[in-house]
Amino acid sequence: MNRTNIMPKIVFNPDFSGGALKGDERARYMELCKQMTSRDPRLDYTMIRDEILKIIHKDVLEHIETLPKEHRPELLKDINTIMNNFDKTDMNQIATINIICAQLSTLFTLYTRDKTGLTPEEKADIFNTLDFDMLIKGNWKNYTDMKKLLAESKIFAKLVTHYNPSKGIPFETDIFLGFISIITISELIESYLNNIYYCGTSYTIDWIDGGRFYPLGFYDHDIFHYEMSESCRETPGLYPKLKEFRDFVYSNKDRPIQYSIDFVLFLFIHEESYCRNDDMIYINTPTEENVYDRLTDDIHSLVDLHSHGLGIPKKYRVLEEGDEYMLTQESVEVYLHLIAKRYVECWNEYSATLGAAAREGGGRRKRTRRVKKSRKVYRRTVRKLRKHRNK
Repeated sequence: MNRTNIMPKIVFNPDFSGGALKGDERARYMELCKQMTSRDPRLDYTMIRDEILKIIHKDVLEHIETLPKEHRPELLKDINTIMNNFDKTDMNQIATINIICAQLSTLFTLYTRDKTGLTPEEKADIFNTLDFDMLIKGNWKNYTDMKKLLAESKIFAKLVTHYNPSKGIPFETDIFLGFISIITISELIESYLNNIYYCGTSYTIDWIDGGRFYPLGFYDHDIFHYEMSESCRETPGLYPKLKEFRDFVYSNKDRPIQYSIDFVLFLFIHEESYCRNDDMIYINTPTEENVYDRLTDDIHSLVDLHSHGLGIPKKYRVLEEGDEYMLTQESVEVYLHLIAKRYVECWNEYSATLGAAAREGGGRRKRTRRVKKSRKVYRRTVRKLRKHRNK
């Protein structure tokens, strides 16, 4: 069985193909996730939960078929316990999905750590959540016990926040939802601007942001990005304003420009969280120069195809000579200049619709130094995450 992209990743290409969920099945799954996080009290959330869990169950069983036959019976037994023994009377349906996704992430973290032939050196180089030992010391396969373990975790307690979907969830309440498959950058930005945060449920070790992560490490990684976006979330009126701007772009511009705007927002509010007063040049005083200079702050990840280099459209990618995953800085800068220009043009047009003159100004920031060629540079996110978790 050929399955690709079984680790949930951001897909930058809006015309993507592949992924464990495909076509109508993926479309239905995304529709269900949007319903589950819609804050609409009129919906039958138990029915939505059950259909989502059915899709997750099918997906994980298909993954098991790709693993060595001698490993399957024990994994299937654990999956059966996880998927069939949850508390069906729990009316916190969002948390139910999150608990089951955390159980699956724990299962496959143990499997990939212990059953795939990793050396001690390799294990030490793969990021795992700092709460891993705490989780596996408890009875994590039991739904009620795992719920308590997550609630006691400084990292994962957000997954079992007491939502009451049937009574409506206020817009100001952040919603977390365990998520399988792949997510487009458009879907990610839309969810962020609606205070919805998908947490990837993985069955494998894979590269993210320039480092390798275990499945539970990936769950942790997505929560980390939420925590890093605190300054954006707490800036009054920012997300509604950006939503209005983005709606303007999607109503008036073609797909390449829509993508350019989403990519800028992705780098500004998801990756680096530029939302302090002196950082918010992208809504206060955007110019081509200062938006471009801010974009180059992330140049180390944008040249790396193991990180955000895949966000650079193919026609702008030029590989370093003799390298299979590092792009030339010059080729990336061409695209960054283009999207900075597009962003400012769209912002000025949007501002004009509000009856305000297109804003100009904003001093040029110090030019980012040329990216170093050391692989240590490309592990910055992993180091930042480990430092953050050790506070």
